Amino acid sequence: MRKLRRAYQELHSELVKAYWKTENRTDKDSIQELSGDIYDLLTEIESAFFSAKTPDLKRCSLRVGRMTVKIEKSRKQIDRMIKSVRVASKIADAMDKALEASAKLVI
Repeated sequence: MRKLRRAYQELHSELVKAYWKTENRTDKDSIQELSGDIYDLLTEIESAFFSAKTPDLKRCSLRVGRMTVKIEKSRKQIDRMIKSVRVASKIADAMDKALEASAKLVI
């Protein structure tokens, strides 16, 4: 759970930075939506981590599974949305880490 939480925190942080590097309003909205969804998921992960209750963990696992689909979809568009190669690369790396950590929880 800690690795999952760190991976999503890193992704959230990179998305917040990328928001300011994005010029197109639609792309800004997409980044902000994904960032908000990840923040909500982080809140749920934190709650499940501390409660260690099976239903909370199961619900969190289902939500992580849904989030991976959203991240994979956004991953394919990140180069188009963010013109800075360095920023896009950091986000892509953070997305890969989040997806890798998610796979361990969802399986």
